[in-house]
Parts: sequence; C-alpha cells; structure tokens
Amino acid sequence: MGASQDPAGAYQFQRQFLQHLQWNLPRRRWAVKGCYHQFYLKQLFDTFPDALCIWPHREPIEVHASTLAITAVLYGAITNGNTDWRQFGAGYLQGMREAIKAVLADPLIDDPRIIHLRFQDLAKAPVATIQSIYARAGFPYTATFEQKMRAWLADPSNQPDRYGRYPYSLEPFGLKSEEVTAAFAGYSQRFGLG
Repeated sequence: MGASQDPAGAYQFQRQFLQHLQWNLPRRRWAVKGCYHQFYLKQLFDTFPDALCIWPHREPIEVHASTLAITAVLYGAITNGNTDWRQFGAGYLQGMREAIKAVLADPLIDDPRIIHLRFQDLAKAPVATIQSIYARAGFPYTATFEQKMRAWLADPSNQPDRYGRYPYSLEPFGLKSEEVTAAFAGYSQRFGLG
C-alpha cells in the first residue's frame, strides 16, 4: 500500500481481498510486507486490530538512496527519462522528512503491536532475531522451524547478492549524505542507528 487519499478504505479493501484469497481454507495468520504502514498506523490497527508489525530500522542514507534508485527506474519509464532528478530529490527529501517527523510524533509508534529492531541486527543474526520476535509475540517456535530457516539461509539461491549489488548513490539526485543524515537525525537517534 502506498500513499492513499483514503487509507482506511485501502485497508478495508486489502482485508477483503485477503479474506477472498483465504476463502474455504484453514484459518492462518497472514504475513504481509509493506513499506508505508508506519504512515497509517491508526487505519492499520483499526482494520487489523490483531496485527503484529515488525519494523526493521535501517540507516537513512541506505534506505533513501535505495528508494530513490527504485523510484528513478519507475518514474524514468513513465516520463521517458524526462525528469529533473535533482529537483525530484529535493522534493523527496523534504516530503520524507515531514512524513517521518509525523510518524515519530504519533503515539501509536510505541504501541506494543509494533516490534522495533535494527535492520543490521536482523542481518547479522537472523535466526536469533526471529526467535526473539516469536517469543515476544507468543508464537510457537520449534526446532523444525529453526532448521527450515537455517536451510533457507544457507541456500545460495537465497543470498542477497546472488545477482550482484546495485550501486546506490544520492549524487544523481543532488543530495549529500550529510544532508540526509541531518534530515533524519531524530529518527536515527530514536532507533539507535548510525
């Protein structure tokens, strides 16, 4: 789910769609990935009151360089390459700074249904991190489950660099790392990044 004029309606549609997909199947927990839920916590929890959100916090320079690179691919295709990326970068930075500021001011950010963790901890110790999440959520954690996780992680076809690494950079967008770091200093401090 991205930016929406009607986030409550978007979540209601998502719930109905997931119910449609699960129709006539055993009841199970849904696992959904999204990168905009933090901006709509009230609507998310109104629609999914038993949701458990795992929020891995990543260093802002990495996140925003990656997001801008993906955005450039999408917008570049839509605009046939006719985008002023420096102007776009400045607008993006200003908009995200205000959006994150609003998220940090939202009392729901401390809701117990949200598990905050540092992405680097997840990357360094994925099994231990998942085990701690399951313990906190009260989910069953078995030796078989752990073996399956370890097997998946050991499989070369699941390595994050199996296709190489994309060289993310802020430079094409006219942004400097110091500028991004300063824009999200409150976020980094709040979640122990950098």
